[in-house]
Amino acid sequence: MNQTKLFQILDSLSSKELDQLHNFLISPYFSFDQSLSSLLSDLRKSKLVVQSGRAKDLDFKQSQFGRLFPGQVYSAKKLNYLYSDLNKATELFLAIESLQGDPVDLRLRQMQCLAERGLEKAFAYHLRQSNDQDERRGPKQLQQQYRQLELEESLFASSRRRTFDRTIEEVANTLDQYYFLQRLSLSCAMLDRQSIFQDKYRIGISPAWIQHIVYRDFFQSPLLSLYYRIYQALLQEEENEHFSQLKAELTHLEARLPSSELKNIYLFAINYCARKIRQGQESYVTEVLGLYEAGIAQSILLDRGELSPWTFANVIKLYLRLEEYDRAE
Repeated sequence: MNQTKLFQILDSLSSKELDQLHNFLISPYFSFDQSLSSLLSDLRKSKLVVQSGRAKDLDFKQSQFGRLFPGQVYSAKKLNYLYSDLNKATELFLAIESLQGDPVDLRLRQMQCLAERGLEKAFAYHLRQSNDQDERRGPKQLQQQYRQLELEESLFASSRRRTFDRTIEEVANTLDQYYFLQRLSLSCAMLDRQSIFQDKYRIGISPAWIQHIVYRDFFQSPLLSLYYRIYQALLQEEENEHFSQLKAELTHLEARLPSSELKNIYLFAINYCARKIRQGQESYVTEVLGLYEAGIAQSILLDRGELSPWTFANVIKLYLRLEEYDRAE
């Protein structure tokens, strides 16, 4: 089991990442056992054996144990523990790499450490840096803003200053915005999925719930407004004006949205059009093709800079359906 998990995770790493993992394992800061880096090196040299599945054979294990622990009697238990420890260390490496790859998350962790130690000047410096941020706010950005405000409030409360401060109100408002946005997007996902299956989800959104969003003026958020249009379009698929309103708002607001959320919006709209086409409404062939072309041109529908085989095939089928053979080539 430990072998299988480790092989899968190592196979997902590039050559550069494997080199970085090796440097991570030999770093004096973490004080990992030297045998972990030795095991990693041995597995990289034995890549063909690992890929063939023969690394689980007893002969290979005994041979590998001898290379790692010369002169010692073979111990399956010791080797298994070593595999387990390397797996844990690799997962820790990935977590640290992920944190370093997200500057906002990293800064929030730093601010948390400063707040816990009551270091107000250092905290204030990071706070000034963080306030100069991209206005395009999706669920992740709202969650990060909530965490930052929560840290501000925590530091203010611990300082015991007797002054009026609105941070606690901002914490509550940001939490509300995050909740309503996430709840609405999840409801859209449920409505979208249940169109494929026989069972129905309990969506749990009432007219009063929607009215509360209106009352709080949260529809000023571009993303929440778009998800509301999607929600209406999915809930009342026979009413075509909801999709028209979605398209109009998307054209107007997409420059203000995070790319990750734009992709979700486009996919919801594409799935909606696909259902309309299956119902025999041919006008939606042009609609969905327009969404694909716009999404590809802006790299919204690309995965790591590449067009997936499924998206490519769908676009070609649409060109052929419209008899646009030159564009299909």
